[in-house]
Amino acid sequence: MKGIDINMKNYLFIDLKIMFRIPLSVFFSVVYPILMMFIIILSYGNISIGDGYYLIDKYFMIAIGMGILPLTLISFPMWLANSFENNSIERLNFFGVKTSKIFIGDVLSHLVLACITTTINILFAYVVFGLRFPRIDYLLAFLLQYAIAVIVAMIIGGVFALMFKNTQILMPFGLVVMFVLYMFCGVFISFEEMPSFFQKVADILPIKYAMNDFFDIWIGKIYWNKSFLILSAIYFIVGCTLIFIIIVRGRDKSRKEK
Repeated sequence: MKGIDINMKNYLFIDLKIMFRIPLSVFFSVVYPILMMFIIILSYGNISIGDGYYLIDKYFMIAIGMGILPLTLISFPMWLANSFENNSIERLNFFGVKTSKIFIGDVLSHLVLACITTTINILFAYVVFGLRFPRIDYLLAFLLQYAIAVIVAMIIGGVFALMFKNTQILMPFGLVVMFVLYMFCGVFISFEEMPSFFQKVADILPIKYAMNDFFDIWIGKIYWNKSFLILSAIYFIVGCTLIFIIIVRGRDKSRKEK
């Protein structure tokens, strides 16, 4: 068991090391959200939004989402698709390597990077703009539900990877999806100022709740966002089902070709 744990740590460490050497991954996941937070708060001013809270107390959640989306919808699916594209998974399986460990390492490395970008955004907002922290129980509820949003987004990214299996398609496709979600989640203009149609569309997107509605958790009004949890459960079930169907069909197709 000890050897397995060491191998898993190695896979995780190698994945993280590689990810931090990819400028695009680091920029969109870490630098871009901080940059946008800085620009927006300086442009509009850290205005009061009532009850002792300021614009930063809402916008930091949007900044976190801005880092999560490229990580889960571009970096993660491209990571998977690259393995399918160069047939590295099949070669490793042929030599008896347990690719399940490598896959788990890939997933964990993206989750760790999501935690890192979330932490950096929160600390930056606190140090530079005076972000107000909630009570520890509300903070944990906020972080747990944001983690659920990350996992759901990764499942969607996994579906994209299995559907296309081509990094040249996934890069532009992921960018389009990412910026469309930015538009619906209030990155460029306040969510309340968006057209009613856009708001209705956003209501079926789990990440919208994480980037906007979790404010009620942060300020201690609620512990759980029921609409988000129900919607996330639906996305999770549908996403896992699609992944299972695509994998099974892919295996059947490979067996027929052999």
